[in-house]
Amino acid sequence: MVYRLWLEQTAKKLRTTKLLVNLITIADKDTYCRKVFDRFRVYACMMKSILIGLVKVYQAIVSPYFPNACRYTPTCSQYAIEAIRKHGAVRGGWLGLKRISRCHPWGGHGYDPVP
Repeated sequence: MVYRLWLEQTAKKLRTTKLLVNLITIADKDTYCRKVFDRFRVYACMMKSILIGLVKVYQAIVSPYFPNACRYTPTCSQYAIEAIRKHGAVRGGWLGLKRISRCHPWGGHGYDPVP
C-alpha cells in the first residue's frame, strides 16, 4: 500500500481537488496504471480513466436505446476501451474514432482486433 500513500501525497502536493484524488484512485484500480512514478504518468492514467469512463457511460446509458447492429467484433465501444488501455489516451482515442468512422453499411465487417 506504499503506492497508494504515494498517490495521496502526490495529490496533496499538486493541490488537487477531491475529484482529482478520486480519478487517481480509479487509475490505481486500473491494471495498466499500476506503476505511476511521475506527474506526467499520473495525468496520462487519469486521461485514460476519464476516456474509459466516458465510453462506459455511453455503453450503459446511450447504447441500450440503439439496435444491436455492430458489424465488427469486438464492438466499437469495446474496441475503444481496449485501444485506450493498450495505446494510451491520445493514440487509443484516435484508433477508437477511426473504428467508429469505419462502422457504416459500406464499411468492412468481421473480427478486427486492436493493433
